[in-house]
Amino acid sequence: MRKNYILVADDSKPILHATTLWLNKHCPDNPVLTAENHSDAMELFHEHNVHAVISDYAMPKSGDGLKLAFMLNGAGFDMSKFVLISGTKSAADAYDDLDTMGASYLKKSDLEGMKTWVTEHVESRPKPNVSGALAIIDDDKVVRSSFINFAASQFPDVVCVEAGTVAELEAHMDSIHAVISDYQLDGGETVLDVAKLIEPERLLCVSGLMRKDLGDIAFIGKGNLSEISAWIETQFFT
Repeated sequence: MRKNYILVADDSKPILHATTLWLNKHCPDNPVLTAENHSDAMELFHEHNVHAVISDYAMPKSGDGLKLAFMLNGAGFDMSKFVLISGTKSAADAYDDLDTMGASYLKKSDLEGMKTWVTEHVESRPKPNVSGALAIIDDDKVVRSSFINFAASQFPDVVCVEAGTVAELEAHMDSIHAVISDYQLDGGETVLDVAKLIEPERLLCVSGLMRKDLGDIAFIGKGNLSEISAWIETQFFT
């Protein structure tokens, strides 16, 4: 998955707002997620491609930011992309733990330090290296919308289009690079009819059941979003 998002955790809404505006200015290619406590932060971490984390030390309890650091470290996050910020001296107790994990610490008032940290640790969101859109074809409009929203949240720079039938898809084929399709479509059509419009290596069948007639068409079970995301990344970023 592409790790594009910056996650900011602080129990102060004004600080979250100000930090978001600052990051939007200095890191315009990286969407910003905000959380008011370590539990919400971890939920966002598991839902999105988080690339870097900026956390308050006390939110609201002293040490909550360090607790978040331990949780992220345990989840396999690259802790060189984590910085703990605090305006209290009590955060000094966290120095050794942060250093052991490879994380950083900054005072809240150190804006130059934050600018340097962001410059050194936050990478710009990569751009697709191919032209063309990602098409989602499914006869269920709700499913199509869900896939479009998922793809847009994970890969904001990939253009997505939707189709309910093979005919609708064919009308857009000049601008399409890759297709994700349900197996069974309306009118007795299937993903095998979609395969007549595009090379099999650029077609992914997402269905509840594995089918024996897919041949060279890639298959991923419905709900396996991490594998679907990896497939999209392969199509547009490698």
